[in-house]
Amino acid sequence: MAYLAAMASIELVQIPMKGMNEAVGEVIAGRSHVMIAAGVAHYAKDARVRFLATTGAERCRFLPELPTVAEAGLPGYAFESWLGLLAPVATPRPVVDRINLAMARLLKDPVITERFHRSSLEPRNLSPDEFNRLLREDFEKMAKVVKLSGATIQ
Repeated sequence: MAYLAAMASIELVQIPMKGMNEAVGEVIAGRSHVMIAAGVAHYAKDARVRFLATTGAERCRFLPELPTVAEAGLPGYAFESWLGLLAPVATPRPVVDRINLAMARLLKDPVITERFHRSSLEPRNLSPDEFNRLLREDFEKMAKVVKLSGATIQ
């Protein structure tokens, strides 16, 4: 939200929450006005909330009628979240490759895919090198986001 607020030149009061369910509950109750959430497409038909936009660079396949933030009027905004497995740096490459192969098989399993889809998540299997590149790019982007937001460590 800090990234969105900074790019849009708006001021928001951020309220720390213990988790996504608490945050959604606060929006539904009207005590919080806006939030960015993952895995909440099942609320799209709930009259107590209004979906404004998706944060990715492209429209979400689960809510194709919903514009991206960039399409909705904030050009250049894109923020995507991801899940991934991490291992200690000293993990031998053959072990990393075996884990990656096992994950690739899991992500092709229709039961697993359906569970992801129920949470509005689109699984993608990346090679270890592709995932490392994604991590590095995200670290770089998040450093800019933190600086742009004005956040400080207290």
